[in-house]
Amino acid sequence: MKLNVALLLTGSLFLSANFNTVYSQKTVTILKKVEVNPDTLKTLIIVPDNEKIIKQVKEMSYFKEIKTIKELQQEIIAKGLTDKIPNVSDRIGLYNAYKYYKPFVMLYFSSEDKKLEGLRIRLNLFDPGRSDIIFQNEVRINLMWEGTSDKKTIFPLLKSLAEYLNERK
Repeated sequence: MKLNVALLLTGSLFLSANFNTVYSQKTVTILKKVEVNPDTLKTLIIVPDNEKIIKQVKEMSYFKEIKTIKELQQEIIAKGLTDKIPNVSDRIGLYNAYKYYKPFVMLYFSSEDKKLEGLRIRLNLFDPGRSDIIFQNEVRINLMWEGTSDKKTIFPLLKSLAEYLNERK
């Protein structure tokens, strides 16, 4: 079964993952792709505290749970795990949360300005159990001539992530 990736693009436009239209024209470069256990991968994903991103990841129908870092912190406090997990702001804290709370992966975005080669927007999927990125992709953005939008950045990156996840079902 293919993922049902419905990604919110400018306004209320939704598209599914099994299409090949102009919306997927931005070239995504895969920088890293690691084989992982799908059962562990599906358990929980921590996402940026952004309604659009949360909605898009939910629409993938892949992960059993989706939380923000704030919700993760609240759960750790509620379960009385603050002695074992004093913070989740660095690799050691995230590893402790993975070990004592439950296995999870963390989705975050980053960027790199390569000056003459242009700006790169990256999607990173981090596995605290390995303390390493297990999936990373990027799109090149030319702010001067193209500008930026979800259609040019977030959508192609998440579509590429959905394809990676499809391979792990």
